[in-house]
Amino acid sequence: MDYPTNHDGDPVGRSGVHWETSDYLYNDYGANFNPGIGGIGGNGGIGMAGGFFTSLVSSPADHLWHPTGDDRICTAANNPLGGGKGFRHYRGNAAGGQNNNGGGVNINLPSAVGEFWMRLYMRYQSGFTWGPNGIANPGYSKDMRNTSPNGWVFGIQGAASWGIQDTSAGAIVSNKSWQSTMGGMTGDGVFHCYEFHWKNGPNSHIEMWVDNVKVLDTIKNTSTDLTQNIWLGSNQNAVGDANGKSVSNGGVPTDWFTDYDDIAVSTIGRIGPI
Repeated sequence: MDYPTNHDGDPVGRSGVHWETSDYLYNDYGANFNPGIGGIGGNGGIGMAGGFFTSLVSSPADHLWHPTGDDRICTAANNPLGGGKGFRHYRGNAAGGQNNNGGGVNINLPSAVGEFWMRLYMRYQSGFTWGPNGIANPGYSKDMRNTSPNGWVFGIQGAASWGIQDTSAGAIVSNKSWQSTMGGMTGDGVFHCYEFHWKNGPNSHIEMWVDNVKVLDTIKNTSTDLTQNIWLGSNQNAVGDANGKSVSNGGVPTDWFTDYDDIAVSTIGRIGPI
């Protein structure tokens, strides 16, 4: 199915776009908003006026661990290539710095899909530092995942590089590392464009592009779990303060943000950058 432009710079009626964020929010939303009032929806994306349900996820622990702010949809998280707002997800170095993060946001696609192309823009805060006992490469980051029991996970998935993992194929790692993307060991504060092609089942063609350059092209036997519910902004391995130290290793309590924006899903072919 096609959707018109959603104020994010993408073309009107782009063929095969199954879902995309609308970026058309009248208010900023923090973790305490009521999604049943005014809500989040709109063409199956993050927007207003109904649509397929999308909700921020929060728990009391989010408020305790993240004094600088809960996960939120806000103007500050917007990708400047498009208008509107983006989603800001916080990760911190409390305790050992592992799996210390804001709640994330759930996205429901209009229908379950077994093969698709997913594009997102993602920005790690300038200076974002992995730990826990000195500045290190990331072990893994679950930036986006299928919530089904055997579903895929996108992020850093081995060799400090971007990849996808599921229970059948294991880690499918690209040739694009964290350092080569960021230009160093810490976040560069720049939006990068990520896109991957996923297919369920045996002999599935898996592809990935970072900043419009193909970095993964392989055939794998993957899980049969279809994709409908997606969790954006999940957990990760150890985060540090500016010196790469978790609180339990003497670090200063620190929250870093990751911004996500201009997400689109196609069921017939590659989407490409804005």
